[in-house]
Amino acid sequence: MFSIFKFPNSYFPVLLICIVTILLAAGCNQNSKKNDDKNIEKTSSDPKELALLYLAENHLDEAVAAFQQAIKMNPEDSSTYIGLTRLYLLQKNYDAAEDLCKEGLKIKPGNIDLKLLLAEVYGLKNDKENATKQLKEIIEQDPKNVNAYYLLDSISSNQNSRKYYLLKILSLAPANIVPRLQLAELFAVESNIDSSLFYLQSVKKIAPGFSDAAEISYQKATSILSGNKPALALPYIRQFHSLMKITSEYATGSDEIKIPKMIAGYFTMDTNIPVSSFGTTQSSTPGEDNSFR
Repeated sequence: MFSIFKFPNSYFPVLLICIVTILLAAGCNQNSKKNDDKNIEKTSSDPKELALLYLAENHLDEAVAAFQQAIKMNPEDSSTYIGLTRLYLLQKNYDAAEDLCKEGLKIKPGNIDLKLLLAEVYGLKNDKENATKQLKEIIEQDPKNVNAYYLLDSISSNQNSRKYYLLKILSLAPANIVPRLQLAELFAVESNIDSSLFYLQSVKKIAPGFSDAAEISYQKATSILSGNKPALALPYIRQFHSLMKITSEYATGSDEIKIPKMIAGYFTMDTNIPVSSFGTTQSSTPGEDNSFR
């Protein structure tokens, strides 16, 4: 083993400079973070606003603490439970998310957003039984909730159930290409050529501006389906579906039917915080404070 004490004396100044540089860099980083936190705290004294500012700076632990403080100060504000639950989901802290959803629902038992989030938590924990139960309760309360139907589709392994949920979404959001692409796949798996072809072609009517790669996949899929070979067409349908995911029409469709996610560093003071800091679902409990949802 070599020892630094056996190195030539000329190495010591270099070694000393390296050590000092590392220590200074570490200190600067710590000071920078502390200064950022102080600047954030000076900007707002409202803990919920502080939480959003911390999120914008990607300071997740500080955002959690600020949300928790906001709940202590105003336990009746369901939007804070929603925000912190989504932050827990971002951190993959599913147990904390479940507990918080249940806590919020004790205060606001009719809140659709919290119920959807709880169902999503159950799904992420692979508790399909409770997720399904929760989602069906939501649909009883709000029969037109596309978010609930889409979550039911995502956790279902039964082909007939999936078709039912996707067709229900389509009846509520007929211009949405996401369920159409999924239905085209499901019907191809079942060798239902006419239905698969119908939903595939309907996508082109709604969103005709394909990329060259998507156009090739689409033409191959429809051509092979028309030749009564659904199994051979299926890889091209899936390839077409994958390529459509980068289109604006698909993004719009996803936003319509998926539960909003929280993304650290996404919020900006001049746009997102005043309008919709946590995103929103299609339904909310009448009379609730939705200003931070």
